Amino acid sequence: MKKVNLVIKREQGFSDLKECDLIIVVIDPSSESFESEKEIMDKAREFDKQILIIYNIFNEKDEKISQKLKKNCPFLSSIRRLC
Repeated sequence: MKKVNLVIKREQGFSDLKECDLIIVVIDPSSESFESEKEIMDKAREFDKQILIIYNIFNEKDEKISQKLKKNCPFLSSIRRLC
């Protein structure tokens, strides 16, 4: 039952993306996986929405990880950087 609820919530979330003008994605560099962020950005591109990515950086280690992510993750490389 829990898995079904998760699927329904995910579908509702993707449906809500259609209503947005701007999608803000917060990335925690200390996370083990970035699949959720990738899925959101893929859907945002599919719906032709603007995407703003914010890196949740609290220390030097997070900064290093975020720099590595920006260079090595294909789903992030297509996003234009502001700084």
